[in-house]
Amino acid sequence: MAVLGLLHTHPFVQKVFLSKGKSPTIVLYTDQQLADMRRFCCAEDANGTRSVLGVDRTFNLGPCFVTVVVYKCRAVVRNDSRSHPTFVGPMFLHWDGHYRTYLDFFTELRAALDSVVCSTEVRLSSTVLIGSDEEKGLTKALRDVFSESTHLLCVKHLRDNIIDYMRNKCGVQQSVRNRLVAKMFDDGGLLNADDSVAFTEAADAVANDCEAVSSTLGQHFRRHVEPALRQFVFQPRQQHPWVRRRWNNNAAESINHILKLSIEWHPRRLPELIDRLYKVVSVQMTDLRRALYSHGNYTLTEPFSRFRTPHASWQTKTQEEKAALFSAFVTFVPKVKKVKTVTSSDGVLTMPTTPQIARKPGQRKRPRAERARTNN
Repeated sequence: MAVLGLLHTHPFVQKVFLSKGKSPTIVLYTDQQLADMRRFCCAEDANGTRSVLGVDRTFNLGPCFVTVVVYKCRAVVRNDSRSHPTFVGPMFLHWDGHYRTYLDFFTELRAALDSVVCSTEVRLSSTVLIGSDEEKGLTKALRDVFSESTHLLCVKHLRDNIIDYMRNKCGVQQSVRNRLVAKMFDDGGLLNADDSVAFTEAADAVANDCEAVSSTLGQHFRRHVEPALRQFVFQPRQQHPWVRRRWNNNAAESINHILKLSIEWHPRRLPELIDRLYKVVSVQMTDLRRALYSHGNYTLTEPFSRFRTPHASWQTKTQEEKAALFSAFVTFVPKVKKVKTVTSSDGVLTMPTTPQIARKPGQRKRPRAERARTNN
């Protein structure tokens, strides 16, 4: 407890408290880190897309578990791959995986997201997307705290779980396992259904195949696998067409690998662990700052090009001016022009709305078939 008391002075430690599960919990993040994450997860970019908040628990970093929130930083792209880098969001140190423990962390995270003022137009809304694996305590706490948000489940974890169930619970042969898994997850399978009717028909066919192999497997598919695929994979894809059909939590897994590299694959004591986690975040923020004057691993994207500063001009600025420019950059949310769209009744086709009457270029007179209106 004495160590926990000393952590209050650390710049990375935001809150230390005893959770409802009676175990100590520590919330880690910086204000700039939180503001950068919020603008890409709570606001749409020029393409009308948002970054998915990925959540995953990491093991073997120290005496506690480390739950990490990750996101895609859309302000920059990598110089080599031209893809958006994965950044670390808030972290959570805890000593158990109980539902109440996760509930405390996600409540604190939502309060922090709502309290950061980036723009009067940005609000935490139902269009936030949150993805995770199937850990029961974590997913239940996420749905309770972010009840209006869209939730995704990692398809890779779902696939691995059903394979493990068929192999260890039902004793299904490998050739049969491969055939059933292909019908659920591969191209042309259940997840490629165009609408809810096609999904239901494909799910019934897969359920019949599972029951022909084992009644236990058929019940498991109908009670657990099919509802999870429908609610957390298929339906989010229908609501947000830009979401990948097979979203996975690889971004969080890659960050977990970076964190283990930072501790050199040796578990660290709590104070040293927090220092090393803070260093990972500091390096990312430093590299993001270097993109402002075209140095480092990243290049600014077009909506943020207004912050690009020549290196010679950057060198003449004071530390206060540099900090102010970077602070304005991490809180800047580009304005997005809203395009009115209309969606078909089955939700398959979405297209921009058009004027009621299509006119030829330069046409001024009304078409003969148009209804004439007389002013009163």
